[in-house]
Amino acid sequence: RVGLVGLDAPRTDDARRAAAWCDGHPLIGASSGGERVVVDAVLGTGAGGALRPPVDAACAAIAQRRAAGAYVVALDLPTGLSADDGAA
Repeated sequence: RVGLVGLDAPRTDDARRAAAWCDGHPLIGASSGGERVVVDAVLGTGAGGALRPPVDAACAAIAQRRAAGAYVVALDLPTGLSADDGAA
């Protein structure tokens, strides 16, 4: 079973196409809390500065799932981790 968590309504054409591709999968607004694997695809290497809403909440939810024993796999870099020095 796959569940998708959206941070916000799609605002760009690319985001709308991706949302349409996900049709048929449950798009949920928050984690169910029972995930065994979480794919972190929130931010990539171009992001910088302090995390802002809703990304900060997503990062906290990912950290909570990791602390509860879920495996977290990042598509690029884990959200909130610096690509320059590895600092969180």
